[in-house]
Amino acid sequence: MHKGYRDRKVLQGADLRVRAGQVAAVIGANGSGKSTLLRLCAGLIRPDRGQVLRRGTVGYVPQDGGSTAC
Repeated sequence: MHKGYRDRKVLQGADLRVRAGQVAAVIGANGSGKSTLLRLCAGLIRPDRGQVLRRGTVGYVPQDGGSTAC
C-alpha cells in the first residue's frame, strides 16, 4: 500500500501481515511512517494506493501528547 501527504511519500509498498493471536511491534526512526502505517491498519485513514484487509478487530492505542495529571 502507498500513502503520502502533499508532496511527501510516507509509505511505498508497505506490506504487514499479523495473524490472530500474534502481537506486532512497529519500530523505526522518527518520521519513518510508523504512525501512518498503524492508522492505515486501524482504518482511521485510507491508502492512496493498495488496500487494507482486516478480519476481526484491530487494537490501536496512539501515543498521547497531552499533559499528565497529578
